[in-house]
Amino acid sequence: MHPESSTVRAVVLGDRYARRRELLNFGDGAMVEGYHHLLREELGWTCAGTPWKPFPFLTFRRLRRASGAAGPEAVFERWFRQALRARPRRVRCEQRLLRAAAGATACCRPLAAGLEARCRARLGLGLWEALRPRLFRAATAAAVLDTLRGADLALFLGGGLMADHLARYAPSFLFEVYLARRLGLRVAAVSESVSVTTPLLRRAVGAVYGGVELHLAREPLSRDALLALGVPAERIAVAPDFAFAAPTPPAARTGASRLVLLVIRGDRPLCLPAWRAVARRLRERGREARWAATCPVQDRGAGAALERHCGVAPLTGVGDYGAFLRALNDCEALITDRFHAAIFALKMGTALLPVRANTFKLDGLLRGTGYPLPVQPVLDEATCPALLAALDRLLQDSSAHAAAAAAAGRVLTERLRQTVPPLLRELAAAGRPAAHHAVAQAPAGGE
Repeated sequence: MHPESSTVRAVVLGDRYARRRELLNFGDGAMVEGYHHLLREELGWTCAGTPWKPFPFLTFRRLRRASGAAGPEAVFERWFRQALRARPRRVRCEQRLLRAAAGATACCRPLAAGLEARCRARLGLGLWEALRPRLFRAATAAAVLDTLRGADLALFLGGGLMADHLARYAPSFLFEVYLARRLGLRVAAVSESVSVTTPLLRRAVGAVYGGVELHLAREPLSRDALLALGVPAERIAVAPDFAFAAPTPPAARTGASRLVLLVIRGDRPLCLPAWRAVARRLRERGREARWAATCPVQDRGAGAALERHCGVAPLTGVGDYGAFLRALNDCEALITDRFHAAIFALKMGTALLPVRANTFKLDGLLRGTGYPLPVQPVLDEATCPALLAALDRLLQDSSAHAAAAAAAGRVLTERLRQTVPPLLRELAAAGRPAAHHAVAQAPAGGE
C-alpha cells in the first residue's frame, strides 16, 4: 500500500471486477483479479468502473458504413458528439424507466430462468444486463460520462481485444478509450496484445491508440505491432499480463503424476488426425490424457471432439479459475494453445508444451524467459512430427521443464511488479492534459 497515491481516482473502462467469479474465460478473471490487486493493494488507488460493453451497437459493420472518405477518427468524433448531445429530458426519462424496469426484471427473472441461463452461458451477462445498454442508450451514455468526469485517469484493460478475429466488437471498446481521451483524461491501455491486419481496423486502432499516453504491451511482439500502427515508442512499455498479479491458491504437489492436460481453443478448426497422434503418443509413454476448458463457451466443442475422436476424457471439477489452478498443479504437463492457460502453467510450475494458435501471444510471452521448449507451430499433419518430438523431450524430463516453468513464472511476476506501478504513478502524477478540458462540457442540443 502506498498512502501517497490514495487520492488517485482511476476509472477502469468496462470494469468486470464485481462479477469476476462469473466470467466465462478464466484468463479474463485472472486479469481482472490482477489489476484489482495492483491498483488497490499495491498502489492504494480508489477505483471506479464503467459497465462492460456500454456501447454494444457500435460494431465494426457500423464503423465501416460510416467511415467513407473521412476515416475512423471522424466517426469516433461524431459518436462522441452524439453522446454529449443527448437531451436531458430523454436521459431523465430513461433513468426513471430503468428504475422501474429493475423491479420488474427482478420479479420476472424466475419466469425467464431458462433464457437468463442461456444468456449468461453465451455472453457472461444476464439478460437484463445485455439488453439495458441497447434499450436505454442515453441513460447508459450519461452514466459513463458521469463516471469519467469524476476520475483522474482511465485504464483500458485491453487483453486480446484488439485482434482481427474480434473486429466486430473492437469499435465499441475503442470508442470508450476515445471518449475518455476527449473528456480530458489521461489513458493507459494495459495488459494488452495487439494483432490487427484488417486495413480499416488498423486505421481505427491507430487513430485512437496514437493519443493514448501509456501502453503496457503484455509481450514484446505487441510492442512491434503498436509501433507499426504509429504509436510513439516512448509511450510503449512491455510488462507481463496482469494475470501474474492475481492471487495463486495455495497448493502442494501430491507426488509423481502421469496426467497430461490438454487445453485447446475451440474457436477454430482442429486437425483431428494430428491430435489423435498426440493422444496415442501419450498413451504409448504411459500417460493419461485429459482435456479441460478455460473458456467453456468456446472450448467445449474442441473438448467434445477430442473425447469423441481421440479418446481423451474430460477433467471434471474445474469450473472456475481457482479449481483449474489446483487441478493443473496435480498434472505432469499441460499442452495448450491458449495464452492464459500457459500463464497458469508458469504460475503453478507445471511443465508446458505451448502450441501456436492464431496470434503471436504465446511466442511473445515466453521470449526471454529461458523456457527450454519453443512454441510449436499450429498443429496439423505437416507439423505433427515436430510437436511429437517436443512432447517426447518434455516427457523425458518433465520435472526439469516444471522447474523451468516455475522459474519463468517468477521472472515474469517480478517483472510485472517492477514495471507497472512506477509507470502508472508517473502517469497519474502528470495530471490531466489541459488541451481537452474545453471539450468536456459541450453544449446540449438535438439528438
